Amino acid sequence: VIMVTAYPSKEARLEAERLNVAVFLTKPIKKQRMREVVEQTLQGEYSGQSQRKLILCVDSEPRVQKFYKRTLTSGLQVVSCVSDALAALEKVEFEKPHLIITEMNLSEMSGLELIQTLKETSQNIPVIVVSSTTSKENLEKAKELGVYQYLTKPFRLEELSTAVRKALAGNGDAERIEKDKDKDQRGETSI
Repeated sequence: VIMVTAYPSKEARLEAERLNVAVFLTKPIKKQRMREVVEQTLQGEYSGQSQRKLILCVDSEPRVQKFYKRTLTSGLQVVSCVSDALAALEKVEFEKPHLIITEMNLSEMSGLELIQTLKETSQNIPVIVVSSTTSKENLEKAKELGVYQYLTKPFRLEELSTAVRKALAGNGDAERIEKDKDKDQRGETSI
């Protein structure tokens, strides 16, 4: 997809990146330049941009959403945030994210209920659960649902980045949670 606009903005460019637009052009544009871009796109020269991974973050806190966007967006990753599970289900249906990071405590349904719904609709997307509390019941349920990683707040950025990198490298195959004795003392489990 090539996007051409007379009204370029940072928001439009970010939306184009999120949608895996191959080329973002601003009017006025010369015919020759347009021909070149179309030819290069058809020849696959811009296909590398479609390799970007979409991360869907589900959290009701705007400051947490900003944190995810600021820390996880990169040349190879695009972050989209929603405030509740219903909006997340809609995003999953239309945008097909490569990874979901969800808070446990959401309105309408919990993070685990969201994951259960995704599993019931045959969505095999790796999920990282983030929560300020950890209960044995939630950990067991997360393990049963195939949650990739369960992080307890507060966590280090390095822990989140590592979990994201490993989950995205797994090509969508959710891995089981196994308890790590050192991290379990802090209420965190790892792969």
